[in-house]
Amino acid sequence: MNVLKKNSRKSIFFWIAVALAGVLPLWALTVYSTSTQYTGTEFSPYSFQTREFQYQLNLFPSLGRGVTTVDTGIPCSSPEITKHLTNATQTPIALARWDLVRTDTGAGSRPFQGEAAILVNTLKIQDSSTRILAWELWSTDNPSLAAILWPAIQQIAIHHAYFVIPELLSEIERTKPDESEISEIIGKFSISGALLQSERLVALEEWEQALECIRWGLSFAESQREESPNGKRLRELVSLTTSHVDTEKKQ
Repeated sequence: MNVLKKNSRKSIFFWIAVALAGVLPLWALTVYSTSTQYTGTEFSPYSFQTREFQYQLNLFPSLGRGVTTVDTGIPCSSPEITKHLTNATQTPIALARWDLVRTDTGAGSRPFQGEAAILVNTLKIQDSSTRILAWELWSTDNPSLAAILWPAIQQIAIHHAYFVIPELLSEIERTKPDESEISEIIGKFSISGALLQSERLVALEEWEQALECIRWGLSFAESQREESPNGKRLRELVSLTTSHVDTEKKQ
């Protein structure tokens, strides 16, 4: 009888072990399948650095909120460009600000391009004859113009108006302007970018950000010989956004 009991216990333990051996891999697969891994690149408009990130998102809260791993930022452009940048890069705002360049979940999905990809990809364009980065070469050959252009490009990026950069740089490349002419080109595209971005922010009722963007655009409008339609539209938006900002502060 004791022998039968012992054999029975061994049989039970055996089948428990078999069950666990089958269940554990399935559990591990379930945990893996209920999490999504994002990898990607971010860009700082203050320092012109990029950094890589990896984020593991758990679909079930009981498994945790997810883990983010971020690499140290590295310059994405040459000193011929970054030496002209303005603003402190170690302020809390600058250190916290990273705009999306691209992200990818793998599993056959197509990578998503963020707005900062416009500038990052532009900075990677090479000159066809020298194989040197085209805007690095331009900045080396035109230091006085570079000193005007890159702080302006930086402000365009800071105000999320990346979308005007390709056409702005294309016009500079095409017209080969002098110092006064490049300032006029920058002003024209900055006002256009400020208007489009501020209207988007107004639609989202992001009043403080919209007002900041409007004021940035108007700083160029004031230097125009004759105010452009875009400049006039920015002035119309000032009173609207200011009233909403004042109302929010009173609440």
